[in-house]
Amino acid sequence: MNRNRHPGPRPLAAALAAASTLLLGGHAMASPIVVLNDGPDRDTIVSRNGYDIHLFANEVTLDPFDPTQYPQSNTIRINFGYSLQLYGSISGNVLADWPPLPVQTPALLAEGALMIEDQFIDASWAFNEPQYDPTTGGTNIAQISHGAGSNFDLSDFTVPGQMAYIGYASSDFSIIGYMQIERVTEVDWKLVGYAFDPSGDGILVQELFIPDPPALGLLAAPLVMRPMRRRVST
Repeated sequence: MNRNRHPGPRPLAAALAAASTLLLGGHAMASPIVVLNDGPDRDTIVSRNGYDIHLFANEVTLDPFDPTQYPQSNTIRINFGYSLQLYGSISGNVLADWPPLPVQTPALLAEGALMIEDQFIDASWAFNEPQYDPTTGGTNIAQISHGAGSNFDLSDFTVPGQMAYIGYASSDFSIIGYMQIERVTEVDWKLVGYAFDPSGDGILVQELFIPDPPALGLLAAPLVMRPMRRRVST
């Protein structure tokens, strides 16, 4: 299902105005949880169908893809590559039949072409949502794809170090977030980190920065939020 109630991306000024309205109305938005991939595997390529990436963990967790096992809940897998031509998809985790509800596989932002920096995303945007069939117990997972007329075009990203942003939400939209990935090549991308708002009100997409290691004898500048370390599950 494509959730499409959103008339178009809101610029940063509109996002700030919306946030102010919430504050004035007495409904202060929760601070987002920010998780940075600042560990020894900062340069791991996560876009070649090799990892299931957790979306709501308090530390970066990459599960090596195992086609014989169901992936963990609320994860995504990024699959970019070449097969005669360039292809790409981002998909939520598959589920066994008759899962607990709401289903624990994410909705994925279907608009914005992975270029949503400085936009405020909430449940009014167009999301591809997982669809649960209560008659069969099966779930069709959400997916977004590369190509002309599709959700994004990898050819739009041409410079090493360029950032892309994947918007996502829990299936019931109680949590909304985004993931930031960094281009190495057209199909090779690294994970910078992710942020999510557990209130479900929405989140302002801002570039995440992994600080450089401090010089010897100097203290690192304080961060707004403490980054979590990366963990790879085995």
